[in-house]
This record gives sequence, structure tokens and C-alpha cells, in this order.
Amino acid sequence: MKKLISIFCLLAILCAVLAGCGREDEPSAKMTANILTISGPTGMGMAQMMQANADGTTKVDYSFRVTANPSDILTAIVSGETDIAACPINLASTIWNKTNGQIQMLAVNTLGVLYIVTNGEEISSFEDLDGKTVVASGEGAIPDYAMRFLCGYYNVKPDIQFVDTFANASAMLASGEVQIALLAEPSVSSALIKNPELKIALDIEEIWSKIKREDGSAVSGLVQGCVIVRKEFADAHPDTVKEFLKEYQASVQFVTKPENADQAALYCETFEILPKAAIAKKALPNSNIVFITGDEMKKCVSEELQHFYDFSPTSVGGKLPEGAFYYGAKD
Repeated sequence: MKKLISIFCLLAILCAVLAGCGREDEPSAKMTANILTISGPTGMGMAQMMQANADGTTKVDYSFRVTANPSDILTAIVSGETDIAACPINLASTIWNKTNGQIQMLAVNTLGVLYIVTNGEEISSFEDLDGKTVVASGEGAIPDYAMRFLCGYYNVKPDIQFVDTFANASAMLASGEVQIALLAEPSVSSALIKNPELKIALDIEEIWSKIKREDGSAVSGLVQGCVIVRKEFADAHPDTVKEFLKEYQASVQFVTKPENADQAALYCETFEILPKAAIAKKALPNSNIVFITGDEMKKCVSEELQHFYDFSPTSVGGKLPEGAFYYGAKD
């Protein structure tokens, strides 16, 4: 009997040990994903997601970082410091080239955020810019290539003078130093707040979309921003990437609803996506924040990148992305 009791005790201890081992194999904490985004409209769609993460209600434990410098994206992706990043589409293509195809595009998150804003100058069509001086920023980037394309399409030759930042272009326009500027949100809203006499004369997204509707070439307007992931991370953690896309889509839906404007704007200020909630609230309707994935993403981005490549192959890193670059799209 004593031997039998001893055997039962040993079995009980063994079961407890095995059960304990089973519990140790289970994840004790949520999966962590490091997210980096550029400030401004490219990051605004993540605002509600950032708040949910701070509240501990996301299914993934995110570590968010916001930067004003696009070059930080390349460094962070290459080093593995960042798993997922929001950036301009031509930068995504450049990173794909730099890493020999080791990133994928998850979603388009921003369409056109460029506007012609005037101070006392009457501009009602793109053709009206012919011969005019236009101050802009973004030389060698999407604003530059978009303007080059439109100037060629409409056969107009404005004198485009580039300055270092949209903030400077905005300040020059608001002060009356210049009369016409190509600005991007949130610089548009910032300028309008400083000088209510300014006028949004042309919406580049609207013009671009009209051209595409006429030639039937794409499903969207001017594609500017996207979200990318390190391929190694996506391959190793497919469920985490899937959950990220769900939570990101929900965040985009939240910030784009007019009834959520006050809260979304506050989140943008809290997480330093934009400097002030007032600017964020004014900029939200003009920021064209979207969530486009799969085949639709591939179609609109590949056409856009082809435009940039035609102007300058270096604008997309020297070669157009191919193969598995477009996450979730058919080859």
C-alpha cells in the first residue's frame, strides 16, 4: 500500500511539473511590434491606435515612435530597430531597392495632401499658373514630381521656387512675401490659421483624380503615403501583422469620421504627430487618410511609381519594386 501511495504521489508531482511546463510555453505577454511613422498626415491615421495602445486595449503591444525626418525610416528598417513604418511611397520603393527586396508594402494610408494656396492672387485652374511664381517644398520628392507631371500634362510653365520646408513656404505665404505656394497639410491649415485671408485655390488630389478618371488608369488619386513591414518580421509573425492591419484599419476609420474630429485631433497632439490639436482638427478633412490594401494597393501604387520612375529612376531607388513587394496582392 505504501508503495502504491508513493507511486500516486510521484505521478501527481510529475503531472504538476508537466502542467507548469505547459504554462511556461504559453505567451506571458502580448507580442511587441516596433512602429515608426513620419509626423503629419502619414502618421495621423495611427492616432487612435496610439491611444488604444497607451490604454492597453490593443491585442499587440506596440512601441510607437514619430519622426519628422524621412531618412530615419531607412536607417531604422535596415538596422531592424523598426518592424513596421509609415512613409512616402517612393521612399518605400527606395528602401526595397536598398534592402534587396527585404520589405513589403502593407497598405496605402494617404492620398494627395497638396494644395495651391494663394494670398491675393486669383487662380481658378491649373493653367492659370502659367508664368506665375510658385513657392514650394519637396524638391526631388512627390510634390516635385507631381507638379512636373501636371505642368507637362497641361503644358504650363510656372516658375517653381523651392525652399527647404513647407513650414517656411507657409510662413512666406501667410506674411505676404509670396502670393502663390504649393503647400502640403498640415502646412496648409497652419497658414490659414495664421492668415484667414489666404485661399485654397487648387486641390492637387482633385486634379490628379480627374485626370485618372478621364484616362481610366487607376482606382485612386495621387498616392502619397503607405505602411511597410520588414519581410523577415512579416514571415516570422504573420498573425501579428494581420492583427496590426485590423487595428490600424479601425484607427483610420475612427480618425476620418467627422464626429471624432476633436478626439482625433487631441490624439495627434498628444502623440506629437502634429504640434497642435487646432491644426490637426483643421487638417483632418484635407489629409485624405485612407486604408487601401491588396490588389487595389498594388494597382494604384505601381502606376504612381511608374510616373516617378519616368521622371527620374533615382526617385524610386533605381528600379521599380516587383514580386512580393505588395503584401496580400496577386503576383
